[in-house]
Amino acid sequence: MRFKESQKKGDKAEKGFAKIAKDKGFKVTKANEQQNIYEHWDFKIEKENTKPFFVDVKSTKSLQRNQKETGKYIWLEFKGVRGFAGWLKGKATHISFEQKDGFYNFNREKLHKWAKAKTKPNYKAGQEFLHSIDKNDPDKYLYQPYNRKDRKSELTVLASFEDMKKDLKYSIWKK
Repeated sequence: MRFKESQKKGDKAEKGFAKIAKDKGFKVTKANEQQNIYEHWDFKIEKENTKPFFVDVKSTKSLQRNQKETGKYIWLEFKGVRGFAGWLKGKATHISFEQKDGFYNFNREKLHKWAKAKTKPNYKAGQEFLHSIDKNDPDKYLYQPYNRKDRKSELTVLASFEDMKKDLKYSIWKK
């Protein structure tokens, strides 16, 4: 049930992004299932006299399931739930994060380098990850390695969206 709700939110964000891209005059090609899952991109975006780019769209997330989404924190995925490379290491050229006012587009390679530099250095291979966070004090978990218990995913807990905007270049596609 939880997966279905998350999938619906993601689909809605992708549709919203695609509509904005088309309204801006871009040709939008949706990734097939293989490209989406293993290459981590949702859309190929093209316009005459412009190099095509590949975008992975991320809907607004909450700290924990069944909580209100604020857009204040971003989950960054180094390794996906299947154990393969996560979307930070995918083939998308850009990651687009949905926020209330629009989609914030970041260069994926620069975001990946930034995330690696921000991640707390105390993690060692094979070490236990954090499995839960205190929703009353989430800032103390910023940039800590995290995964869901018994999952192969590796996330960096709670990248601050404000830090991302301060440290990295981005563009905004308003809703």
